[in-house]
Amino acid sequence: MFEKLFDTVIENMLGRMTLEEKAYALTPLDNQYCSIPSQDFYGPTPQDVPGGGQDNWPAGKPVPGEDGRPADGKYHPVAFPSNSAVAMSWDKKLAYDVGVKWAQEAKASPEKINILNRPGMNLKRSPLCGRNYDYLSEDPVQTGILAAEYVKGIQSQGIGACPKHFLANNQEFDRMNTDSVISERVLHEVYLRPWKKMIQEAQPWMIMTSYNKVNGEWVNSSKECMKLLREEIGYEGVVVSDFLAIHHNKVAAHRNQMDIELAAQEIHTKEIVEAVKNGEIKEEELDQIIRRQLRMALYALKQENTQEADLEAFHRESIEIAEQCMSLLKNEDILPVTASCTDRLIVAGELAEKPNITGSGSGYMNGYMVENPLKNICTLAEKAGIQTEYIPGYRMADKILPLGKKEAGQSCDLQIPQICQSDLVLAFVGAPYGHESESYDRPDICLPEEQRDMLDSLTKQTDNIVIVLSGGSVYDMTPWKDKVKGILFAGFAGEGAGAAVANILFGKSEPGGRLTETFPIDFAHTPAYFDFTGKMMEMPHVNYSEGLLTGYRWYDTRHLPVLYPFGYGLSYTTFSYTEPVVDKAVMTPEDTLTVSLDVTNTGKRAGSQVIQLYIHEQGGLFARPERELRDFAKVFLQPGETKTVKFTLSGEDFAVYSDVLHKWGVQSDRYEILLNTSAQDSIARVSVDIIRGDQMYYFTEMSPLVQFINCPAFHEYLKQNEPQWKQDFFDLEKTEFLVLMLPLPFYRVSEPLQGEPFFTAEKISEIIELCNQYVRRENNTQQR
Repeated sequence: MFEKLFDTVIENMLGRMTLEEKAYALTPLDNQYCSIPSQDFYGPTPQDVPGGGQDNWPAGKPVPGEDGRPADGKYHPVAFPSNSAVAMSWDKKLAYDVGVKWAQEAKASPEKINILNRPGMNLKRSPLCGRNYDYLSEDPVQTGILAAEYVKGIQSQGIGACPKHFLANNQEFDRMNTDSVISERVLHEVYLRPWKKMIQEAQPWMIMTSYNKVNGEWVNSSKECMKLLREEIGYEGVVVSDFLAIHHNKVAAHRNQMDIELAAQEIHTKEIVEAVKNGEIKEEELDQIIRRQLRMALYALKQENTQEADLEAFHRESIEIAEQCMSLLKNEDILPVTASCTDRLIVAGELAEKPNITGSGSGYMNGYMVENPLKNICTLAEKAGIQTEYIPGYRMADKILPLGKKEAGQSCDLQIPQICQSDLVLAFVGAPYGHESESYDRPDICLPEEQRDMLDSLTKQTDNIVIVLSGGSVYDMTPWKDKVKGILFAGFAGEGAGAAVANILFGKSEPGGRLTETFPIDFAHTPAYFDFTGKMMEMPHVNYSEGLLTGYRWYDTRHLPVLYPFGYGLSYTTFSYTEPVVDKAVMTPEDTLTVSLDVTNTGKRAGSQVIQLYIHEQGGLFARPERELRDFAKVFLQPGETKTVKFTLSGEDFAVYSDVLHKWGVQSDRYEILLNTSAQDSIARVSVDIIRGDQMYYFTEMSPLVQFINCPAFHEYLKQNEPQWKQDFFDLEKTEFLVLMLPLPFYRVSEPLQGEPFFTAEKISEIIELCNQYVRRENNTQQR
């Protein structure tokens, strides 16, 4: 990435460093990487958010003036929608643009930030993960695509990106101790896939590793995990641990190309110096790490990182962005709100007055000026001639509480007024501050009890209710979904969310979001339900027993009904679609395939639609999910406008990983390409045949006899070389007890049972080779 940049300078600096200084440079000095005080060199500064550390906690909230803007003289950057919300836009350009704005805000920070520890890339394995708000999707491909755009946007401004947390860090409970137990195939196809896509497309300056183990080894010091990152994916940048993440194995971590540990310098330095003197690690290995750090550090410090940020303009843009990140899940002719449908609005729920714009922890931001949903609704209602009444409905806790405990006074007198049939209720529910957070997981997917009480009281009087749900993950809707007429999932859409919600409810803007998580009918249906955090007696092992079937793949493959599928979202307009066009019906793994279709806005309003491309292999040797997302495109259309959506697929998009052969490959087969508006809603489909695929199965002496019985080459060999009785013996219709032998390894037929063996060892080898030749030959011809 930074190869050959500053090489002369680096070698000069390295030559003047003592062993102790090299060891010191493996940890930050005053939150600056690769600092060498004796040479008056201080490296780049990282932060989790553009406002710096003060912005991670409510204590750093701005002191507002009369106009609502900060009046405390401090720097308060705009809080754009959270990662989970931006992903709901399904808009690659929007993700890039948000990355640009993050970087520009970082450059305007008094802390002179050079690197942003963003975006979070862990998959949403379970809705219980407390940090889902900081992650993008339950799908690995969507995560990789959007993360790449984030990184490219950040780094286009001369600020480095440091995506996190590599690898398989999918829960907060006991995160410093858990061992993610994952099969080789699942690791490659699901958990490595987003990292590979992001790195190869965007080349981030840094990558942050996770706290957990994978298959028995701490990620930070695992030779296998670092080999996957450095060699298989080909990452050449700087790798940094999470804070205090390297336990008792610092030497092994650096020996396996871990570059920086976020830890106290004194402890780290002493251990590394002693390890060099004892021969546990070579000084030349430290030199390679320092070279990698200095390339990044010198490049970072050469970039201009001072810039004024137009926070007023950014704030306005944050509203527009938030509108594209909200998903309308239900609309029974109740939205948009107009004077013709109601003359009184009842706004219920304290979240309308005191919005929570994101989750807690290192991804939290206070914001520049948080829009108030209630005020924005009242303003638009007044313009429309609609009366507005507000009831708190419940009181939220003022502080984070240990899970399972409740702060006294959190509930309040509901004071639900008499609701007329002509009234429309806008009920605000979702995550209060601290409900979704780093460091702990949710105990369930239920709304807080006091919010459920409010909804129960409201739905007993009317069904003219629109739910506005805020949060970074899935919530249980089953108690009230069928008792209301509208549901808007607002996510954690940042400081502009209050205005965006009002604009969508009143039809000033369209709901542009689509779900990135499946909403289940029952939490017990979720893929990781059985062992999300592991059972206490089994800890720290967490078995990823759902395997490949993460997210929608689980529900679709097992034919489980859901409340709302992955990728789902309604619009205020309608669309029509043409039949898809492909540029070829037959391809090889080396070819590319172009798929396109036209989308027309057939409604009376401007709107957007997301076209999602999934693949489905119709046969094949490997068990695969029912469908797998491979790409997506968002298209914006005026009424009557038509645009062509085009996708390009390569052989890699059809590949499967074999944990027997330890490699990727593309099977010769027929593949169905689905063009959908959600995982379960297909608008068009077309097939392509792949020929001359890779040999993903090999006959060996340990292959079961049944595989040979099913291979035409085996029977052809018998016909050409063996007597009739042997041909008959291996015919299931003529030899009844042969069925009992089917599981036997093939080499067993070369052993004498009663008399002579069926085949000599030489013939066994010949048959195996002939069967393998047959497989290769079949891969080179069209199978259908």
